[in-house]
Amino acid sequence: MDYTPSQVGLIYLIIPAIMVIGAPVTGWIYDKHQFRYLAALGMMIMAVSMVLLGYLAGSTGTNPWMLLLTFVSIGIGGVLFTGPNNTEIMRALPRAKVNIASSFSATIRNLGMALGVSFSGVLVSLQLVQAGYYGTLVEAAPTLLSATISRVMILAGILCIIGTFVSLYRGVNSAQLRLT
Repeated sequence: MDYTPSQVGLIYLIIPAIMVIGAPVTGWIYDKHQFRYLAALGMMIMAVSMVLLGYLAGSTGTNPWMLLLTFVSIGIGGVLFTGPNNTEIMRALPRAKVNIASSFSATIRNLGMALGVSFSGVLVSLQLVQAGYYGTLVEAAPTLLSATISRVMILAGILCIIGTFVSLYRGVNSAQLRLT
């Protein structure tokens, strides 16, 4: 996409910046209203954003504003998912177990991020090899690289859609499922 590493870093900085600003706001809203589907809404926003990002990565002449808007929506989706999800994890436990659960939750979250980055890297590499390219990532043809990254981002969106359904059914017991 012809962005410099500094520009890419600034674009990616959008997501944590939104999370830093939005997390306290979302936590306050969730504490007041406890909208059960807020986490699922956040995950669905992330799913749509990931699919859109996959589309943008695979297309030529991407509008930079559309790219920025997509990163903003990923940040908003992350904020809407993370706060309510963490709150519900902590509420489900006895007070004596909250410290351990908080540490365990942070460890699992970081492990998930590390595995996600590793898994996506493996998928990009496998697709490059399947296309007959065996060089370094930096030297890959832009069209080949954008096509492989596009497919990985769309797969991430599909995984987020699955996460949306898991989030929707979180806390629903089998008696409630039989009634619906």
